[in-house]
Amino acid sequence: MSVDQPELQSPENLILSKEKLVSKTWSFTSSSRGVVSPHCKFLISGFVSGILGHGACWWEFNANQLFLRDHTDRPTAAFDRFFMDSAGHLSLTGRSLLDADLIFILNERAAISEICEDSTDVSFISKNRQSRRRNLVVIRANETSVHPSWPIDVRTEDRNWDLCTSFYGDASSFPMNDFAEYQVLQNKNRKWPAIHKLFHRNSPLWDYDYFLFPDDDIDMSWGSINRIFDVSRRLNLHLAQPALGAGSYFSYKITLQNELFNLRYTNFIEAMIPLFSRFAMEICAPTFATSHSGWGLDYVWSYLLGNIPRSIAIIDETPVLHRRPVGNSYDTSAARAEMYRVMAQYGAPISQSAFGGLVPSGWRLISSEPVDECLSNPSDKSFR
Repeated sequence: MSVDQPELQSPENLILSKEKLVSKTWSFTSSSRGVVSPHCKFLISGFVSGILGHGACWWEFNANQLFLRDHTDRPTAAFDRFFMDSAGHLSLTGRSLLDADLIFILNERAAISEICEDSTDVSFISKNRQSRRRNLVVIRANETSVHPSWPIDVRTEDRNWDLCTSFYGDASSFPMNDFAEYQVLQNKNRKWPAIHKLFHRNSPLWDYDYFLFPDDDIDMSWGSINRIFDVSRRLNLHLAQPALGAGSYFSYKITLQNELFNLRYTNFIEAMIPLFSRFAMEICAPTFATSHSGWGLDYVWSYLLGNIPRSIAIIDETPVLHRRPVGNSYDTSAARAEMYRVMAQYGAPISQSAFGGLVPSGWRLISSEPVDECLSNPSDKSFR
């Protein structure tokens, strides 16, 4: 398969740098598969976001060459030719170090979305934080939200998370009489575009290590939230969610609690109640603005973070209850069309698989390939 390129030139004084690589967004093309990823990034941490396969997990820049490495740190590709088109856009040509016939091309492209630079219509009402808690729960809530009645099974001083309430109800009901450290009125946006605005570059909400974004019909206790954050931190998870317990309304069987496991490693987390590490938030927060309904974002997040082994999981030991039917408040046909559009923009596939997990006895089951269906699809008996 030939790889088409725009007319390029290679100025003698064209010198690539780490800063240039990190500051730009790229598309990744293979001579065997065509466009592998329409949207990828090289992060300052050395992580490659948005390329699945081809051993592109980590990157380094050395002696004016870009090298890609797999999760074992084995070099898999080298880019040593740099070009610039008439509009000043960069392209890099490289070769596979595992297959001499494979040619790779990176082309600079415009980012689909960025972290919000500022948001003049976001004004926080903040209470004094009692201590420097390292975790944050952000909930989009209106007058019917269940979160004010979450069971309080730990003392306030033992809560390891702060709460931000993004209120989308009637302005006359704001601020809510809840226990939030932050409140903000955002009744003109749906969940994920509103959260995109909350996390502008100067937002105080960035001052945390982990972030949980439940829908307002999720019922869980304060202690369960503590444990969700504790498990995620202990296992160094970057993207996670608690499983949905018995009696929950659900869309995907993989998200239902599997009592055989404390936790299952997966390649899918639903947008209903995702948890992000700070690392994952910096990668995924720009996507929040791309989907009005939120459909499709869950596939995109897993895809952007999918190169880090055992970093994505469903936590079965902390089940929560989803109280309301899915799709009652919006047009699901329009949401489904939006899902396919968003996934195509990022090149994310539809995939929901489990790759092992942790069991109560302490044993760890790990596989590089999807494992037995019972890990992904527990019986739906007793589920609505």
